[in-house]
Amino acid sequence: MGAVAGVLVCDYVIVRRLELDVDDLYDRRGQYSYQGGFNRAALWAFGIGVLVALSGKLDPRLDFLFSGAWFSAAAVSFVIYWILMRSSRKRQGEV
Repeated sequence: MGAVAGVLVCDYVIVRRLELDVDDLYDRRGQYSYQGGFNRAALWAFGIGVLVALSGKLDPRLDFLFSGAWFSAAAVSFVIYWILMRSSRKRQGEV
């Protein structure tokens, strides 16, 4: 759940700057439709956040990542999502 929370918080607070276009939330061609209905940056950030938390099970020295999985996954997914969205917006000329 931490990885999901990291993506959600980053998207709303950093990427969208606390503003949502309610009409676009329900428009299939709106700004929230992405590619085929999936935000690939969010999926990558989520996956990487989960992998970081699970890496605590692979190496005993990294157990703190799994013990605090909610926080480690949230922090990693937050940062990864921000980087991916920032680079995708620069490519689209929005920043």
